[in-house]
Amino acid sequence: MHGGPGYNCANFEGTTSKKLTENGFYVIVYDRRGEGRSLDKNAQFTFQETFNDLNTIYSNYHLSKATY
Repeated sequence: MHGGPGYNCANFEGTTSKKLTENGFYVIVYDRRGEGRSLDKNAQFTFQETFNDLNTIYSNYHLSKATY
């Protein structure tokens, strides 16, 4: 997940994500709803919305845990 309100994950994509994939990790990079490159005028910017979005990613990719 990218940092701070309004920012995006572009820096992570070009640095850490690249190195992780080169070392065999499957990396999912996304901008939070309504922030960065994710346009959503109806975003609520709540913890619940972020939690729901993460659960949707887990479900869509059949994930059971993440490595951080």
